[in-house]
Amino acid sequence: MKTTSYSGRRMPPKVSAQEIRKIFEDKTLRELVSLSNHCVYNYRTRFKPDLRRGEAQKELYRRMYEHGVFTTDTPDWLVTSTTTNVGYVTIEDEIALPIAESDRDSRLHPYVAVTCLYRVHR
Repeated sequence: MKTTSYSGRRMPPKVSAQEIRKIFEDKTLRELVSLSNHCVYNYRTRFKPDLRRGEAQKELYRRMYEHGVFTTDTPDWLVTSTTTNVGYVTIEDEIALPIAESDRDSRLHPYVAVTCLYRVHR
């Protein structure tokens, strides 16, 4: 498992939400999504500061594969104005990973989790 360097250039999705949902229905998150360096950094600093970077990365991949759910809808607890994501992977209704098309030519992981957002309980 590796992380992806992501330039941060956020472009509108090239396909419709309906087409994106079909892609994510037909394949697994393991086949489609890689984690950006920024995503792993945010996960580590917000949730697991005692873990080494590689350990935090493995844990986030494991949580995404075991508990992640892809949706094209913004989680109702997340306030955002970003419309350039193709969707989100939510993990246990606590973590949201905004998903964008990879800016690398990658058939293995055509999508990347660009950051790691978390739910604030008040």
